[in-house]
Amino acid sequence: LQILSRVKQWYQRRVRGLLCSPVYMPDIPMIQLLLLLLLSPCSALEVIWCVYRPADIGKCEDLAIAYSQGGTSLDIKCEDYTNKGGAESCWTRVLDGRNTITVIDAPEIYKAMRAATDESSIRVALGEDYDGSGKVERGSLIHDYWVGVVAGGRSDLKVSEMRGERICLPEYENYGAWETAMGYFAWRGWFDPSERCDPLWTVTRYFGNSCLPDRSGAIPDHWKICAACSKGTCSGESLYLGQRGALTCLSSGAGVVAFVHLKAALSVYDSPEGSTLKLLCRDDSQSPIDGWSGCNFGAVRTAGLVYNSNMAAGDVSTLQRELANPPVNVQNIIFNTEKYSLTEKKVIFSGEVTSLHVLQSEESRDPRTYLGEEYVAHKDALHCVTSAAALQVLSAPALHCVTSAAAVLQVLSAPVGMLLMIVLLV
Repeated sequence: LQILSRVKQWYQRRVRGLLCSPVYMPDIPMIQLLLLLLLSPCSALEVIWCVYRPADIGKCEDLAIAYSQGGTSLDIKCEDYTNKGGAESCWTRVLDGRNTITVIDAPEIYKAMRAATDESSIRVALGEDYDGSGKVERGSLIHDYWVGVVAGGRSDLKVSEMRGERICLPEYENYGAWETAMGYFAWRGWFDPSERCDPLWTVTRYFGNSCLPDRSGAIPDHWKICAACSKGTCSGESLYLGQRGALTCLSSGAGVVAFVHLKAALSVYDSPEGSTLKLLCRDDSQSPIDGWSGCNFGAVRTAGLVYNSNMAAGDVSTLQRELANPPVNVQNIIFNTEKYSLTEKKVIFSGEVTSLHVLQSEESRDPRTYLGEEYVAHKDALHCVTSAAALQVLSAPALHCVTSAAAVLQVLSAPVGMLLMIVLLV
């Protein structure tokens, strides 16, 4: 009975994926179409929304209630993984093939892609769309850019000659955004990972006394990556913590280059100090801060809502439609952060987000496409991933091959199809 029940659930999910979205309405005889609709009604799509920050669960539960009251096609079940491994536990559940979704930042999307047997098994349905302020266009799926701000008086500094120089970084997080800026150095072959392929160890050995604030306690305080911090240790560092903190580290003379987001660099552009600051460019030149478009170390991709590739196409369409065009009672919840936390800037979605960008094509939902080839190449270099082809790729189970209305009809016409119909009618 358990096996028959699982077959029934699979069958209904596949048929609903074909029939419950106008985009995927098959061109088949009316009698057979009515039969399919009768056997598999277009009930609300049930998804498990995995959250991993303390404030996220309250918002998720409010979203679940709001969608249930709004006459929508989405039924949300919240799962709290705050104390169960964080973001990695959530995207692991997505990779396991459960009908699970979660919102993760670009570094976690990369990590999930590399952890997957098939990197395309995790897909991005929606990307955060910021309000277009600053220098980032709406719909670009880019939140910001990493730039290297050079201290005044160091016009001689070249990016290819940074070995032994003192740098300031905002904050250490495993697989975090700080790696995006460092990935370029690895990609150029300037780091030597032969002794130990560990991004943190490699960066520590390459640069001089620097500061990388660390609230996790992962960095040994005697490493020289901590020597330029205000207390001489990475742990407990507060003065140089964050984007503004890295610029404070630069202005205090603790470092000669601060790798920060473009928005942080622009915030000091109009200050008296801003006129003396330059950006470090890839071609060994330097540029005024307003020349950032040709002088940066890579884009900061927005966070994305991810799902498993075995989710039916119609279900993906329903998910995108319901979240990107939320009913009125959901609109005051989905991007609200103040109600759930007075300190966190991100509660599921960033507080700066104003809408969600729908990724229409299968190609655009591919994690590599979403992150960008350059981002992936820089991360791969930093983590010693020499070739994507080196990863073992397994084919999807044959059970997932039913992707068209014609295939469904073929199943119905076969003996096994008759068995399925009997099971469904029981």
